[in-house]
Amino acid sequence: MSFFGLSGDTTFMVGVEDHDDPPGSLRVYVGHRYKNIYCIVDDEDAKRDVLRAWGHGGHVLMPLPPADRLYCADPEAVSHAT
Repeated sequence: MSFFGLSGDTTFMVGVEDHDDPPGSLRVYVGHRYKNIYCIVDDEDAKRDVLRAWGHGGHVLMPLPPADRLYCADPEAVSHAT
């Protein structure tokens, strides 16, 4: 299934940047950017899908990653934003 095969809960991709763990992966920010919540995309096909969609500009609707695949760059920001 494509990374963007939408079914179930969705969220917005609001930022994409290179990530080095694992090397060559992408950090994909979801939801509200100020909360710094992201998932790591390291599958080559999924990375191509992400970069192609993000390259069109604007926020992109995507499937909501499972909770155990979401990370927070700044947990303090999330606690203050809620």
